[in-house]
Amino acid sequence: MLGCSTGVDSRGDYLVPGPSNDDGESADSWPDDGPPLPPPGSGSGDDCAVGTIDCPCAAGIGCDPGLVCDFGQCIALEGWCGDGLVDDDEECDDGLANADDAQCKSDCRAQRCGDDSVGPGEACDDGNEIDDDGCNNQCAADSCGDGDIQQGEECDDENDDDSDECLSTCLMAKCGDAAVREGTEECDDGNANDADGCTQTCECRLTFEDGAHIDGWELTGDWEIYDEAPPSDWPAVSFAMTQGRVLGTDGNRMAPYPGAEPETSSATTASFTLPSTLRFRSWHVDEGGQPDGEGLINDTKRIGVSVDGGDTWQTLVDCTGGPGVDLPFCQGHQGPRDAGDWDEIQLDTTAFAGMPGMLRFEYDTLSDSCCGLEQGWFIDDLNGFGCE
Repeated sequence: MLGCSTGVDSRGDYLVPGPSNDDGESADSWPDDGPPLPPPGSGSGDDCAVGTIDCPCAAGIGCDPGLVCDFGQCIALEGWCGDGLVDDDEECDDGLANADDAQCKSDCRAQRCGDDSVGPGEACDDGNEIDDDGCNNQCAADSCGDGDIQQGEECDDENDDDSDECLSTCLMAKCGDAAVREGTEECDDGNANDADGCTQTCECRLTFEDGAHIDGWELTGDWEIYDEAPPSDWPAVSFAMTQGRVLGTDGNRMAPYPGAEPETSSATTASFTLPSTLRFRSWHVDEGGQPDGEGLINDTKRIGVSVDGGDTWQTLVDCTGGPGVDLPFCQGHQGPRDAGDWDEIQLDTTAFAGMPGMLRFEYDTLSDSCCGLEQGWFIDDLNGFGCE
């Protein structure tokens, strides 16, 4: 059986491994036409680690990366990927720093987005050109705000502005999301409580459920918060199931009226920012406020606005024949009337929009000498409050 042996001759040169017989007799010889063997490296001897440059390599034991076993010695192999030199067929070569997750990959190709290998500066790389599959074409993980609508997103406008149509959460803006959308919502508190000043329809409405909402108001006569319209020629009408608590007057039924004494009462708000359109709900059972067949004016109503702290007042509605005379609450309405039968009122206040001002609601019995049918005038859901 033949084996292999290596050695150094008396000249100090490496021998070319050759066969030996079973008796151990060496058949090593120098080849007549072989190239001269390289001398041992600086690491030769006892400190020379097998497989390192200029050190021996034996059968079954390879050389370190970048080296090749040549005539029993590990030498550098030029022109290969990993030698640190960029050859004609290489894009890069950083030597031992080459790696699939490095700037220069282990095959000496430059790292790039789309090569299915996550390199420096890349959050992901799925090797495709699909921009909405979790890893976009810039090798960034899909996220809200990147301009691409991903699975689970309704929109993506690349900004953090919650007042436009697309929220910073990449969901479409809607009433109830706790973000006020400019031009379409007056408020948005994210809840379904209509009594807190911001309704489920995202409007600023004073519902009068919380008495604290009228702190600073001036109420005269019988103006106060009611749960029902009092009985008259008809039974009392409870608003508990339709409106809850409301603001109004019971028709000045308390002294000094009735008794043919005219009585004027009013509710004057605290100052607030006036809207361009004043809205509220109205319920009344009385004679309306316009002249009757005998020319008498009974139970009239007026609404005024002041923008100088109450020094002067401008009339928005005067049921005796002034502006707004055709509004529902200026018309006589005899009972009985259903608790849910409320009139929707809108008044143009564009001339005062954005100005701090006050409103005054007035109820006047004028020449009325009878109180048998009156149940009063009540308002609810007054806009403009609760959102400042």
